[in-house]
Amino acid sequence: MSLFALVAAAGVALGWARGGRLVDLQTVRLREAWLVPLAVVPQLLLVFLPPQDGVEPLRLAIPISTVVLAWFVLANLHLTGMWLVLAGLALNLAVVVANGGLMPTNQQALAGAGMAAGFGLTPDHPGTRLPKTKDTVLPLAQTRLWPLSDTLVSPPLPRRHVMSVGDLLIGAGTTLAIAGGMRRRVRRAPAAGAAERAMLAEAVAYVRRRRLTA
Repeated sequence: MSLFALVAAAGVALGWARGGRLVDLQTVRLREAWLVPLAVVPQLLLVFLPPQDGVEPLRLAIPISTVVLAWFVLANLHLTGMWLVLAGLALNLAVVVANGGLMPTNQQALAGAGMAAGFGLTPDHPGTRLPKTKDTVLPLAQTRLWPLSDTLVSPPLPRRHVMSVGDLLIGAGTTLAIAGGMRRRVRRAPAAGAAERAMLAEAVAYVRRRRLTA
């Protein structure tokens, strides 16, 4: 199960715990939603290209897509949790730009996640992009803003991942946004229109006239 699926499941569980309904998510109106596929799809396609020795397209795609996603989040700050998502995107963008356009990680974190052996990494290849990822492997001493990089290891759900502080904020904000969208909304009855008020006033006036003539 991917981390996004886990975040979505956590949001639904929290929404149910707060008395919300999944069907109420249909009432959430996202502004500028077209920005999400514009940011995500090119990045996903480039991730599956083999790492390049020359100019790595992802080094441009990741910062640009992060800015586009931030634009989408800014348009939806009225939704619960979006401030956290925006903060997470800002932290990720800072560390990515500071390290040449890719998210840095290190061999210690990869070893803690059980991923180092699968990539066959050696200390002789700093700056290598991991296949099918957005991460580049750098020693901590060579990593700018390293506390914001992918140095955290997730629980085994079902397998471990490396992630950043920004990822945690994005996940928490998305969970709150889903739960907030599931909250039941009290629907007020529409106020009486002008025609109904006029009819009511006419009926009152009629009753008064009847009483005066009685």
